[in-house]
Amino acid sequence: MIDISSEEDFAGILESLQAKGLHLVSEPLPLFIGGVQINLFHENSTLPALFHPSFLCGNYIVEPKECNIYLNERRFNIEPQLCNREAYPVRKGESIMASDIYISLSDYKRKKCTAMVLENLPADDLLTIVRWLMPPFLIDFQILPIHASGIIHKEKGILFIGHSGAGKSTVARLSTPRKVLSDECVLIKKDGDAFTAYGTPFGREDKGENIHAPLYAIMDLKKDSRDYLRPLPFHARLNLIMKHLWTSTIPKANLKLLLNLAVDIARVTPAYELHFKKESTFWNVIDEQIFSHI
Repeated sequence: MIDISSEEDFAGILESLQAKGLHLVSEPLPLFIGGVQINLFHENSTLPALFHPSFLCGNYIVEPKECNIYLNERRFNIEPQLCNREAYPVRKGESIMASDIYISLSDYKRKKCTAMVLENLPADDLLTIVRWLMPPFLIDFQILPIHASGIIHKEKGILFIGHSGAGKSTVARLSTPRKVLSDECVLIKKDGDAFTAYGTPFGREDKGENIHAPLYAIMDLKKDSRDYLRPLPFHARLNLIMKHLWTSTIPKANLKLLLNLAVDIARVTPAYELHFKKESTFWNVIDEQIFSHI
């Protein structure tokens, strides 16, 4: 049993783990997310079943971008006051995250994360850990992870943003038979002068698919008694994006890149308050007001 009672305990433990535990699993589980290959090293044989098969398939063109995540099982006990925050000091370009089920050391320069996870965690908990460890690495690939549901409508990507309970999963359910990128986390990737919305496997009720579409509009969800849209000005669009970033930490070296990406997305992508009454009729309003010229 490893006992962790102070910040000083973190770095030595994880550095030792990096030195001794990186090759516990010789073959990684390769995940293809947002055009990036995430090599996930862990022995849990049930983990692949949690992903839509499209995230496990590499038979399409993938850019030469990847990062490695190592999940090493250990028995440990951590003091509650050390959980759910970054622990310092660490070297430049690295951060330590801690919770009651994992402790991780992320090296953003080398695109590598080593995590100590509790023994015998169910696959669902391991997936939760991955979805918190992965997003900070994506920013360097000009990808912003957004807390949103995403739908492909008329070959365009529409994001539906909102706080927990705002209706992201409800919108996904009401959008059948349209393709769902995710009902919880969508990636926005810069492709030249345009942006593309990518699906992720980190949904709540929907596993999502490894599909993508040009980003066309962003909706700020507001439950109401009727369906209507209210356009948002630039500053409100930028604030909406920044408030709903899906990441627990941001590497300091990437702060400027992150802000530039958010500004560019807000500048070129129309956004609206979508007031809706929890029926699929909101799609009629979207079609009438922003798709009528297509």
